[in-house]
Amino acid sequence: KVLNARVDASFEARNSLGRNYTDFLQFNTSTNGFFSFVPYNQGLLKEGQVTFRVDFSDLVPRLTASLAPEFLNPILSAMERATISFSYALKMRSFDQVLPSSIQEYSIEGVLLPGSRALSSFALELGLDGVATEKLALSSADLEEQVGEIRSRLPKATQVILGTVGVATQERVRTEWVVVVSGQVALYDLNPLKVVYDSQEIEAVASGTTFEEARDEAFRRFGSIAKYLVGAYMFRN
Repeated sequence: KVLNARVDASFEARNSLGRNYTDFLQFNTSTNGFFSFVPYNQGLLKEGQVTFRVDFSDLVPRLTASLAPEFLNPILSAMERATISFSYALKMRSFDQVLPSSIQEYSIEGVLLPGSRALSSFALELGLDGVATEKLALSSADLEEQVGEIRSRLPKATQVILGTVGVATQERVRTEWVVVVSGQVALYDLNPLKVVYDSQEIEAVASGTTFEEARDEAFRRFGSIAKYLVGAYMFRN
């Protein structure tokens, strides 16, 4: 065992806008000589690799100042090799093979809009985690009527994603439009009907040279954020 050693962990994650990046966490073996790796980042890729590296950053300057290069270089090389990687795959909660999903989009006046920018973004990014969706265009905004339509069209479905998002503010700032959208999504069990997960309110903002460009991008960002939250629940242990 090595006591009170600092260890850096690195892994790939995906942010709420669907972009991958490398995240880092630091741990300490404390007086026990070990630590538990808990990835607090909800964007941790559902399958990947975690690399652990001993942090010698405090020691290197002292060694450099006190050792000749012929003695220092082999030690630095050994330090660089103090790393190990582990592959992992997160387990998903039990869900249908295909998850029916609907996210309705509304104008600032409350008018239901055609199109599925938010839903398409949501489904695309959920698919990156291996979860297939069936995109639904529902004819009603009433929950009971929506559930009835889903049960009629997909009698074998046991869960569904239902959400709404609307334009909250739209403003022209100099040469660009800035649009803020707001809404929420929820995961339901259908038999009996109950909410399993509720994202609560989600806001997304985007800008563009036209109002439509800004609005559509805001809807897409809403879908990405919604997937980030729902996905974190689906793969939570």
